[in-house]
Amino acid sequence: MSNRQYDRTYVQSILAFNILRQMEEKKITVYALADACEVTPTSIKQLIASEQFVSSRVLAAICNCLETTPAELFKEKKNAETETTA
Repeated sequence: MSNRQYDRTYVQSILAFNILRQMEEKKITVYALADACEVTPTSIKQLIASEQFVSSRVLAAICNCLETTPAELFKEKKNAETETTA
């Protein structure tokens, strides 16, 4: 088990990185994801810019649209921190 102390900003950056990566892989636009989640494109943009955290309702909709799991969206990747802070 890691001794790392997680803060809100770091967790948000992991989520944002993974959502954006999966959107790019599956060629899903901000507008298509927003439509599938029944939120505004601005809400999705704020989410992937780590300016807003996600509700459980929107998280479930994102998972359904991207055909993934919450665990995958919160999975810490080795390069996630360096790529989101670059």
